[in-house]
Formats: sequence, structure tokens, C-alpha cells
Amino acid sequence: MMRRILFLSAILALSLPFHGCEGGGNSGSETTNGLTGVVKDVEGRPIAGARVLLLPEDFNPAADDTGGFPLETRTDSKGTYKLADVAPGRYNLEFSDSSHGTLSLAQDVAVRTGGGLATLDGTLGMPGAIRVRIVDFLGEGEAGYVYIPGTNALLRVDSTARADGSVRIANVPVGRFPRLLLVVDAEADRKIITLARDFEVDAETTLATSPFQTWASSRNIPVNTEAMGVTGAVTDFPFLVRLNAANFDFSQARPNGQDVRFSKPDGSPIPYQIERWDASAKRAEIWTRLDTVAGSDSKQYITMHWGRGLTAPGEEDPSGLRVFGPEAGFATVYHLDEAANDDAGGYHDATPNANHATAASINPGALVPGIVAGAKAFAGGPLSTVGTLTAAMPKGFTGNTSYTVSFWIKYDTTATRQTILDFGEFATLKDVHFLIRPDTLTQFGAYDADRSTGFDPATWQNVFKLSGRAGKWTHIATVYNAAQSIITTYVNGTPADIVPTQALKLDGGALRIGKALATHPLDSPFNGALDEIRFCNRALSPDRIKLDYETQKP
Repeated sequence: MMRRILFLSAILALSLPFHGCEGGGNSGSETTNGLTGVVKDVEGRPIAGARVLLLPEDFNPAADDTGGFPLETRTDSKGTYKLADVAPGRYNLEFSDSSHGTLSLAQDVAVRTGGGLATLDGTLGMPGAIRVRIVDFLGEGEAGYVYIPGTNALLRVDSTARADGSVRIANVPVGRFPRLLLVVDAEADRKIITLARDFEVDAETTLATSPFQTWASSRNIPVNTEAMGVTGAVTDFPFLVRLNAANFDFSQARPNGQDVRFSKPDGSPIPYQIERWDASAKRAEIWTRLDTVAGSDSKQYITMHWGRGLTAPGEEDPSGLRVFGPEAGFATVYHLDEAANDDAGGYHDATPNANHATAASINPGALVPGIVAGAKAFAGGPLSTVGTLTAAMPKGFTGNTSYTVSFWIKYDTTATRQTILDFGEFATLKDVHFLIRPDTLTQFGAYDADRSTGFDPATWQNVFKLSGRAGKWTHIATVYNAAQSIITTYVNGTPADIVPTQALKLDGGALRIGKALATHPLDSPFNGALDEIRFCNRALSPDRIKLDYETQKP
């Protein structure tokens, strides 16, 4: 502790004496302009052979043409240095001793015309370090460097450093600095980006600069689980942020939301994915991934940042690797906000599994307003396959494994039975399906030809009511818990039916959405709209299901 106090006192003494000796600190015996003094350690002992550098206050250590700077000298056996014939101007003075790893910096040193040799002593101490986030600014394949103007603190960065997300600059002198800059050597032009402003470095400490310090605007977004009735903690949660004209000024952000970022209360960044950004319509939906959402908490929040003229790509990850990733249990996720198409894989899986779906044929008017941005409309009719989707089996759904299937549905009234979706081996009657019956009861069930008897080979049925919900968006989530052999279906976040079942072993197969069951080909495909279809290869908790509904509902 005593060493720390002595060191800070020495640093303060470093900058103060000079202002009393501007214009002549040597009784007029010298006519040259310059600096002289003694370099000591924290215990006051002179240091021989210490390096002394005179740096312009905006010095760039990576520049090809430094204009003759830095001016360098070494201390003599008595620790004395002298820099003569210095052009008038404002400088920083760096002292270092490589044998002991000590370093210090005197800032805002003025050399005046006819001032003679001004006296400025230096006291060496241990340096600090800075960790700074660069992933938001360094584009793919770009290289550059980070530096503090007026110092020798410099670190070159490349695509490897970008992949790490942040870099650590070692051997930074103690003090307060106005700017930390990133210079990107782009092919077309050089970009200079301010990473931090007005920051202070302490001895033997790594300063983690705020990654959003230079964003113009920010606001907190509450995550009030107490009001939602969510009592348990939920991890790896995709939290939806909706923006509109009432809660956000789109003119303050870049046209496609490239400068939007999110952070935790401690300032650490939050992964995010923009599903829609429509500045002209003043509408946006953004998914953020929260590592933990506490239950029964009315005070938790995340922070949104915007308002920065970025010159490098934003950080959002269109592949969904960091928001809808397999490590969080996501096997397949369809936002269904694509324009109507029958391209191969034309309806994209938002997870890195890339289980894209293909429409049987174009369904005119298939893109409709959804619960989150756009949704897909299905115009089902007897023997019709128009607009129905087909994809591979969601990853991890074979065998007797736990899983969760959820979606938003808005169905039209009908007198026929309609298939919402099914997955499994259709030819051998080993599949799982959702369907709407003529009495508007919705059924989630499974076939198993090996164990079934009678006309209808269903081994179990999970039945829940949708009567009165025609034309209204409704959230459905069905959870199969393999360990407990229980199926639970939730409607708008509330359990609707719970039934025990035998093991639901799936051998493989495919996924179909909106298409009539193979066992009932005369039934109708789905007639209505679907949005946010998710397949998770784990049994999600009741709190997680409720949090999904509460944070996605309009």
C-alpha cells in the first residue's frame, strides 16, 4: 500500500513542476529550448541508463513519417537527462527502465521559444494495461492497430484478434488519456475509429474500457419477470426487443440498424440478431440472447445503445450462432418472414444447423403480418400441397429424447380436419403431429404402427381447446419429457393438457409443415398463418414457456 501511495504522488509531481518553469527554468544561462531533469525510482534513487522519449502530444507510434520524433536520450550515471534544441510546442515525456519493467509519462509539457532548459524530473513505476473490444469495428479480413496518441502504447491487430473479440494492450503508462484509437488499413481507405474517451490507467491493473462509451444514445429495457408471473430462473433465453415510432427515434440510428448494440448492466455486450429493421415504417424486431433471466425480479434490465457512425460491419450474427445456437438447445427455428417463394431452402432455419425448408409451390400472399415481423400464410384445401413446407428432421429428435415444439398460430374456421405440422417416419406410421379437428379442438399426438390397434393407430393424444380463437394469434408449446414419460401442452403460457405416455422413439424421417397427414390424405392442409416455429431438443421448463409467451405477445 505504501508503494502505491509513493508512486501516485510521484506521478502527480511529474506534471506539476513544469508549469512553474515554462519560459525558462535555468536562470537564463542556456539559450536553447529543451528539457532536463533527473529520473528516479519510487524510493527516490536516481536511475542510470533510463530511456527518455519526447513525443508530440498527438504522436502516432505506427506512422511511417514521424517528423523526426520521438527525440530520445538516456540518463547518465547520476540519472540526469537532457534534451536540447527542441522545437517549440506541446509534448509528452516518457520515461522507462526496461531492466525493471517500469514506465511513466508526463503529459502536456510545453516548450516555448527562448525558454531555455526547463527542469522536469521523472519517477518510474509499474505500468498498467488496457483491454478493449474491437469486434464491432474491424471487418472480416481487415487489419490495423490500436494506439494511444502521444504515447508508445501500440498493438497491431488482425482477423485473428477480431475473432477473439477484444485485445489487450500491455505496458501502458499510468495516467488519464483523452482518446484510444483504432486505425483500420482498409483497401479503399484508412479508417480512424475512437474506441474510448477520457479514461484512466492504473498501475499493475488492466482497464477494461466500456465498449459502448462512444455511442451517442442509450436506454434501459426492463425485463420484469415479477409482472409476467415467471418465478424461476431461465437461461440462454432469446429476449425480443420491439421498436416502433412511439418508443424509438429511427433517425438517430443508421439505416439498417448497423450501430445498434445491447449490453448487460455491467457493460458487457449481449449477442443479438435483427429479424426486421424497417426505418421507413418505423418498425424493428431484434432478438437478444440473455444468459440468465432471474425469476420474480422487477428491477432487471438490459441496455440498448445506438447512434454511432460505424465504418465497419455490425456484430449481429445472421447465422443465429449466438442467439439461436445448438448449445442452447435450438435444433431448428423458422421466423417465416421470407417473401413467398418455392426456392430450395427458401424458408430459412435461424440456427447454424441450416435446416432450411422448401415450399411445394408458391402460395400467393403467403407473407402476412406476424406476431414477430412477418409470418407465413397457408391456404390449405383438400388434396392441396400449395405453400406447404418440407425440411429434414430437426437435429437431435431421433430416438427417445426429450424435446419441445412451439409456434404461434392463427387459424381460420373450418369444417374439416387440418394438419398444422408433423415430423417423423410417415411411411411406417411412426411420426408426431399437430392437427385441428372439426370441433376446433387441437390435437398433439403420435402414431406407432408397431403397438397400435384399431382404425386409428394413435398411441396417445394431447388434446387442448382452441375454440373461440379463430383469427387470433395463439402461442402453443408442447413439451415431451422423456425421463418422466409425460407430454405437456401449454396454450399462451398456461398448461392446457398433461398426459403420461410410453416412450416416443422416432427412427428418423422428415419434417412437414401445413401438409395433410400421410395417413389421412383426404384431410385438409393447414388453413391459416404460422409464425416463430421452434424445435428444441430438450424439455423446456414451465417458466421458460411462460417467458416465451409473455415476451413475444403483442
